[in-house]
Amino acid sequence: MFTKDGIAVSVYYPMDMDEYEKEIVKPGKNTYWFRHGYRSRLGLSKATADWGKDNAQNPWMFKYLDEVKMGTVQEGKIAEIFSKDENADKIIPVFLLHGLTGTRTT
Repeated sequence: MFTKDGIAVSVYYPMDMDEYEKEIVKPGKNTYWFRHGYRSRLGLSKATADWGKDNAQNPWMFKYLDEVKMGTVQEGKIAEIFSKDENADKIIPVFLLHGLTGTRTT
């Protein structure tokens, strides 16, 4: 998801296991690690270059990463225990900021 300013945001929260198992197998539900496809590969290839040089690997060398999935359900339902009003304040948000060079898994 992108904010109105173009900032990429991922939100993760707990799910019920039976809901997860039902949803994760549906097409388009298991989140891709490289959310932007070629643009993500291009960024990774540029990161492999020597400092201050333009000798990066061709992005094609990382094409196999296009199919790596994270095992997280996109647009899933929050766990039932947390969706009840009396438990709504028990979820503590954690914000991770990786800047321009970070990835979704670090």
